[in-house]
Amino acid sequence: MVGRTPIPDIFKDKLGTRMQRFLAYFIDMLIVGLPLMYMHLQRPELMDVVMQYSADPKDLALRTAYLEAMQPVSMRIFLSYLVYCFFLEGSDMQATLGKRLMGLKVVNATGEGLGVMESFFRSSTKIASYMVFSLGFIWILFDPARQGWHDKLARTYVIRRDAVSEELV
Repeated sequence: MVGRTPIPDIFKDKLGTRMQRFLAYFIDMLIVGLPLMYMHLQRPELMDVVMQYSADPKDLALRTAYLEAMQPVSMRIFLSYLVYCFFLEGSDMQATLGKRLMGLKVVNATGEGLGVMESFFRSSTKIASYMVFSLGFIWILFDPARQGWHDKLARTYVIRRDAVSEELV
C-alpha cells in the first residue's frame, strides 16, 4: 500500500505543490499549536522547567527534564491537530484552514470530498506518518503523487481548489 505509485490521470496537473502543503501544515500548526502551547506555559511548574533549560541548554539533566515536561504537551498538540483535521477535512470545506488559505482541498480517489469515515481514517493514519520520525510526512517530498503515508493508506489526494473540473465531480 505505501509505495511510489503513479499519479492517476484525473489528478495530473491538479495536485497541490509540496510548498503549498508545507505552508498549509505550518499555518495549521500555528492555529492549533500556539493557543495550546500558551495555555500549557501558564502552568508555573512547566514554565520553570522551560526557563531553567533555556538558561543552560547544555545541562543534560535540565535537557532531560525539559523533554519529559514537553512530551505530553507535544502529544496533546498533535492529537488536537488530528481532531482539527478530521472535522475540517470531512466538512464541506474539504480542507483545514491552512489548506484553504493555500488554495487546497482533500479528495478521495474518485475526486469527491471525504465522508466522515474517510476523514476519520485519514486523520487516524497520520499517526503512522508521525511515528517513524515523521517519515510519512517527509514522503510527500519524494512521492510523484505528493502523497504522505496517510494519503496512500486513506487513498486521498491534496489538490488545488481551482483545479476542480467536470471530470472530478
